[in-house]
Amino acid sequence: MDQQLAQQLSQNMMFVQFGSLISYLIMGFALMTIAKKENIPDGWWGFIPILNLILTAKIAKQNPWLWLISLVPCVGWLILPYMWFHVGKERGGKEIWGALMVIPCMWLISPLIIAFTD
Repeated sequence: MDQQLAQQLSQNMMFVQFGSLISYLIMGFALMTIAKKENIPDGWWGFIPILNLILTAKIAKQNPWLWLISLVPCVGWLILPYMWFHVGKERGGKEIWGALMVIPCMWLISPLIIAFTD
């Protein structure tokens, strides 16, 4: 029974890691596309941790230091929709998609909609 449990946990971890990799690539690609459409250099920053936060702030025309607030427990989850609200605003009237990032699973769909709709 212990070996079966270990095998199940291993499979679950592989699923979580694969899902994390896919979501990381989707977010990076969406950020790179938005940066390219907004004529912001260094769109490849979308794939680098911490730099992708700075790139998001550049696109949203917000202070990059605002991301430090995201490290505060129980406050950080508000920064993500706030920044993406402003990214949507810069992309031309897509603020609602940025604000919807407060809903779980929308944080993966919203950047794609903001990036690929004109």
